Amino acid sequence: MGNIKKKLGRFGRRFINPSKWMSIDNVSKNAGNIKDTIKKLFVIPASQQGTETFQDVQARLKLSVQDLQQRVLLFKRFSLFFLLLSILMLIYAVYCFLMLNFQAGLVSVGIASALLGFAFKYHFWSFQFKQRKLGCTFDEWLHHGLLGRSKHKRLEN
Repeated sequence: MGNIKKKLGRFGRRFINPSKWMSIDNVSKNAGNIKDTIKKLFVIPASQQGTETFQDVQARLKLSVQDLQQRVLLFKRFSLFFLLLSILMLIYAVYCFLMLNFQAGLVSVGIASALLGFAFKYHFWSFQFKQRKLGCTFDEWLHHGLLGRSKHKRLEN
């Protein structure tokens, strides 16, 4: 009887091993890699932080005030174009969901998200050009560029 238990135990360890089936060690390694990647996204290494000012870049690229104004206008147009495309894509996504085509709806939402990202990028660039400042923060863009008010002002009733 003792031999049977040992043989079944060995069999169980050898062939019935859910942690190996699910590859738990690889899953935990991948989770760690994802965590490290996300951390790296939000930290700018000290070696990459530039000390170049807007005026230095303007002089280096030989941009006149008129060139800057044209770029601001171009970036605003790009921003509005991508915003319009994303709104159209979201309308199409709603249509797909109403027609019970969930896969196409999810893909459409993903494309709309990417288009909104492009709209943000170009609007942010135009905001930096208008402010004549490189390295503006998201908070500055949100309060001054998008909402058009100072961060410290409160909405009055």
